[in-house]
Amino acid sequence: MTREEFNNKWMPLADGFYKVAYYLLESEAEAQDVVQEVFIRLWTDRGKLEHVLNPKAYGTMIIRNSCIDIIRKNTKVRKEELSETIAAPPEDDGSPREKLKAASAAIRELPEIQQQIITMRAYRKMEFEEIAKELGISQVNVRVQLSRARKRLKELMETNYYETN
Repeated sequence: MTREEFNNKWMPLADGFYKVAYYLLESEAEAQDVVQEVFIRLWTDRGKLEHVLNPKAYGTMIIRNSCIDIIRKNTKVRKEELSETIAAPPEDDGSPREKLKAASAAIRELPEIQQQIITMRAYRKMEFEEIAKELGISQVNVRVQLSRARKRLKELMETNYYETN
């Protein structure tokens, strides 16, 4: 595939790819990075692209998969941070049980929907799509509620930690 063919067939799809990436990642910078990386990948594999019948669908699938990889990576980092917040014992109390009790108490103080989402995501290892389907809410709402729950948990844990020490 020549540069001109690539430019005529794939480059007009860039705006649509960006919109998909932005919808999934909710970040301009990450969406732009994903689109750029996908176009580099497409250009590198341009010899194989001549057999693609629907470039828009093919490119959208690659964008979607790349975004999912980023979301999983970010979620793993956040999950590790949450695990550290919940499971790490206080520095001067060496008791993991006390910290776990405090975390459980903090989770119980969250609104019901946030308790459910935290449980489904952290303990049952469910994906956003599965949680949204089970609770009958959008994936965006799941992410927002999870973010709010984590923020509130962090505040509650810090408050409980400082009150007891």
